[in-house]
Amino acid sequence: TFEVNVGSTVKFGSLYIKLQACRKAPDIEEPESAAFMQVWEVNDEDTEREKANWVYSGWMFASSPGLSAM
Repeated sequence: TFEVNVGSTVKFGSLYIKLQACRKAPDIEEPESAAFMQVWEVNDEDTEREKANWVYSGWMFASSPGLSAM
């Protein structure tokens, strides 16, 4: 579990995860939380950001974690 501010990036192993946006449904709607994230991987040998491999970019939904392969 990570706590990340919108616009910030966290590192998890060789993955970098940037949180671009968050959404929480209002109380009058069905409960739903979502986050727009960008994920890229950098191998230990390739520390330059130009050699990063994009892994994922899109919305992730708390109610449907299996919707994305991530």
